Amino acid sequence: MKAPIVIKELREQPFEEIVRQNCEDEILKFKAPILGRGQTALIPLVPNITLAYLSGVPLETYKMQYNQYYNNNILLTISLKGDIVHEWNHTTTSKISTRQSFMYNPQGEDSFFIAEKGKKFEQVTIIFNKEDFLYVVDKFFDVSQKTEKRKCIHAVFSKTAEGIVFDISKVITVIIKQILECRLKGNFRRVFMECKLYEIMAHYLNAISSAKHQELKFSALDIQKLQEVRKLLQNLDQILQLSINDLCKTIGLNRFKLTTGFQAIYNISVIKFYHQSVLTKAFEELQQNDVDSISNIALKYGYGSTQAFSTAFQKQFGMRPSQIK
Repeated sequence: MKAPIVIKELREQPFEEIVRQNCEDEILKFKAPILGRGQTALIPLVPNITLAYLSGVPLETYKMQYNQYYNNNILLTISLKGDIVHEWNHTTTSKISTRQSFMYNPQGEDSFFIAEKGKKFEQVTIIFNKEDFLYVVDKFFDVSQKTEKRKCIHAVFSKTAEGIVFDISKVITVIIKQILECRLKGNFRRVFMECKLYEIMAHYLNAISSAKHQELKFSALDIQKLQEVRKLLQNLDQILQLSINDLCKTIGLNRFKLTTGFQAIYNISVIKFYHQSVLTKAFEELQQNDVDSISNIALKYGYGSTQAFSTAFQKQFGMRPSQIK
């Protein structure tokens, strides 16, 4: 891949088309030579805390400089679709994929995100200054929860990639969509946006603070191997007798780093992630396959009986397979 084009000021790009949507925010549809087609928006959640939205399919790979707009701010980036690489200080990078989030504080360094040519992405970034971020965090912790509070703050200011990339729940993506689609006005809108900010932060800070408190350090190679584990599990199409030891040998990690590291980075156990991934594929097949019966689909995805498949399916999705089929 050739070197990406660096964009420091979005408004300096030669746009071919801009359409402002009918709402209070500056939500724009655009078409531009480098950026391709996409949408962008700046939505105030409360005073001094803003949600920046950007989506598109780039015509060229480009790097967008964030800190030009948000110097010394804390950035909570949520990937709704596609893969985005974040880079700061020209040395530290972190890749976030669909339904992952990334919180960091560049602290005056150059901060970029990199969007790859031809690949659709959709992301939002919530921008705090340090004072307002700490004020929001204070809302969720009392004096007896110093350890949990310290862990959440450390996740932002640790200056490493470890511990700040998280898989986000479906709930957060729903909240983001509600913010983008909100058409309330005046005080109704102000109160709505404030509530949505605290909803997002409640889920996010809970995910960080509820993890077991233990100082874990993983090298860049360890993190790369954990990402390989995740991709491997996503590609498996059946519930099999998965051996953690065999997985360790395949990837080249010891059992502690595999199980503890996966839980720390993705906020879910290896086995649970594996089962959820397979069941998601089964869910999609139930929607698309009009030929096979539920029992045949259950067998296809490695379940010994329709009952076992139905029980696992309902536990994950809150409904029976028969309600989809």
